[in-house]
Order: sequence, then structure tokens, then C-alpha cells
Amino acid sequence: MNDTIKKFEMPMQSTATLMLSSCSTRLPLESLFDQAFITLTGFDEDEFKTILHIFAPIFDKCTPLNTNGSIIPLTTTKGQTRQVQPEDCVALVLAWTRTTGSMMNLQLIFGTTITNLSVYLHFDHHVIIHVLKLDP
Repeated sequence: MNDTIKKFEMPMQSTATLMLSSCSTRLPLESLFDQAFITLTGFDEDEFKTILHIFAPIFDKCTPLNTNGSIIPLTTTKGQTRQVQPEDCVALVLAWTRTTGSMMNLQLIFGTTITNLSVYLHFDHHVIIHVLKLDP
């Protein structure tokens, strides 16, 4: 009995989650197939790239690691590089609007845990609203 309890108490191994480079959202991004873009994000490839063009510079200069989800500029370039790319974040926010906010669906699509999804979704939501307000 104690052996079964110990199995459930063990933390999830990192191999249990997908690497972002192999998740299902990268396929439409790499294949450049418009129907896949429209199904996932609601936008075709050109519109997606337009949003990405204005989103990426702000995303690359900011960090999501704060307590209130606001946009904080990066102050250091030390440490590991981010595995999450601007393409992933734009796809996450747009897919969130298409799935009526279901985190379970987003976990399946993006292959990440709910904790990472929540952090990046909150941050990306702030960034995309910020850049769309600034864009004429």
C-alpha cells in the first residue's frame, strides 16, 4: 500500500511534457498551410505574420516572470534562453480565443502544463493588448 502512495507523491518527470519545438502548434507555423492557421488562430498566414511582426519586439524585450502579470522589461540577458518563441505566444492567445478559454484544450494543443500556460497566457494577453493599442 505504501508503494502505491509513494508513486502518486512523486513529481512529474520533465520527460512527461513535450518540448515546445515538437508541439502541435509548430506544425501549422512551419507548414504555412492557411487552413491550419485559420483553424488554430482564426487568422490566415499573412494576418498572423502581421500580428507577429508587431508582437515580437515587445515580447523579446519583456519578461512574464512577475507577480501581477504586467509587462516588465528584461534587465539582464544572463541565464538560459527562453524556449517559448513569439510565434508560440501569439498562437496561444489566438487559440485561447478560439477554444472559449478552455485550459484543458490548450494543454492538449500546446503540450505544456497548466502552470506554464497560465503564466504565458496572462503575460501574452497583456502584451498583445499593449501592442494593438499602439499600432495605428
